[in-house]
Amino acid sequence: ILLGAVGFVLLIACANVANLVLVKTLARQKEIAIRTALGASSARVLRQVLAETLLLSLSGGVLGLVVAHFSVRLIVAFLAQQLPFAANISLDVWVLGFTLGVSLLTGVIAGVVPAFRATKTNLNDSLKQGLGRTDADSGGNRTRSVLVISEVALSLVLLVGAGLMIRSLSHLRNVDSGMDTRNVALTAFGIELLTVAQRNLQELDAVMSRIGQSASEPGFSLSVGTPPLLMASVLAPAIQEFRSHRPELRFQLFDSDTTSVMQKVQSGALDMGVGIFFKYLPGVRRVRLFRFSLMLIRTDNGGQSRGATTRWSALEREKLISLPSSIPLQQLVDRHLAKTGVKYQPNLTVNYLNTQIAMVEAGQGIAIIPSYGLPACRGRKLAMSRLINPVVPLEFSQIRLASRKLPPVGEDFTSFLQSYIASWAGRSGVL
Repeated sequence: ILLGAVGFVLLIACANVANLVLVKTLARQKEIAIRTALGASSARVLRQVLAETLLLSLSGGVLGLVVAHFSVRLIVAFLAQQLPFAANISLDVWVLGFTLGVSLLTGVIAGVVPAFRATKTNLNDSLKQGLGRTDADSGGNRTRSVLVISEVALSLVLLVGAGLMIRSLSHLRNVDSGMDTRNVALTAFGIELLTVAQRNLQELDAVMSRIGQSASEPGFSLSVGTPPLLMASVLAPAIQEFRSHRPELRFQLFDSDTTSVMQKVQSGALDMGVGIFFKYLPGVRRVRLFRFSLMLIRTDNGGQSRGATTRWSALEREKLISLPSSIPLQQLVDRHLAKTGVKYQPNLTVNYLNTQIAMVEAGQGIAIIPSYGLPACRGRKLAMSRLINPVVPLEFSQIRLASRKLPPVGEDFTSFLQSYIASWAGRSGVL
């Protein structure tokens, strides 16, 4: 029903756009007549009008995608805990393809009537019109009348359908189920069924208690590896919240660079690794948790933050504090600087993101870091902005051996991280 309503709205929009394009085409009758007199064929005039309409519809499609992109980000930020797998909600290739197809179809539907009307121009009458003046056109008036009537008819159908659907919903909520629940007493069979149900619930509670006790045994733990800044900013508060529900679980943590974490996971020394991993390893399964991006930090001498975005091209001649060139994150930064034509020599090279943040605060230059470092920059004399043109996505993932089955609590922790990180990013204002 909702899809049909959306279709009616699309048809109303097509009729409206077609009416506007028709009016514009009729106002250009003299121009079209001159083109035709100079040798332009009907097909050429038809292509010109359709091209203008398609450009208009594609612009509307692009605007719709922009609105959808920011709407999805708002939904994930504020409703992450109510939506399952909220971190996986995004615009994919299928959405882009569907939007392109609908935009092209809309352009053709809205432009075909004005285009054919333009090819039926009477050269003699059109050339006799005064410059800047449009004479009455009975054919154009009839076409416009048909479009207006179509708009009104579709709007009426949509309005009636919406009213009927609301009335049906109201009636469904007030339907008498035929059962009077007042003064209800259990029969002998009901009492017997209640006794069995209570016994089953007691047995289920006992089983859950034994599972909880087994989780506290020495061999039951979960080993997790992640880089130091992620450990401090994201994983530590996530573990704290998860353990409030599962206090018996023991975590074994390994905070080191991503290369060391990947090696530990591949060798089986860690149950899972969490972070941004640029290299795909055979036999290692990857589960996407969230998508961060690159951001710029600089000293805020005036005590006021800079703009929310910064172009890569604006980094020319800036003093950059970088990581070693062997680190994949720095290699990604260097590639995008080269693509935008920014040439630089590192003002300072450090080994850790925390050191980058500290040196920027000390006024030694600027730094490009992942956006999950934004909470670590708060409370410091730093201005933060998102790097755009292009925006560089960073896939935040969990990795583990494909041949190694995680314990049930490990799967629970993975599902918890997917919803927690989306909620954490919304609360932290991650760029």
